Amino acid sequence: MPRPRKPWYRKSKKRWFVEVNGKQVNLGPEREEAFRQFHKLMSEPMQEVNTPATSQISLPEIADSFLGWVQRHRADEEVSH
Repeated sequence: MPRPRKPWYRKSKKRWFVEVNGKQVNLGPEREEAFRQFHKLMSEPMQEVNTPATSQISLPEIADSFLGWVQRHRADEEVSH
């Protein structure tokens, strides 16, 4: 479960952290400065991460491509059930 979007203190590292776009960001050891850094970070526009590019390939084209791949790479293999 992802952490809430607010800074938290990690005792083992003696640092404040926040999670942004799935990555933990070190905000430093001082609470007040960590919250300043957090607010600065949250005021910046978010960059999209791992967003797949849209494509104009249709489902039948994908199916044809897959079946062609199977015929080329798996035609000689025995099917075991």
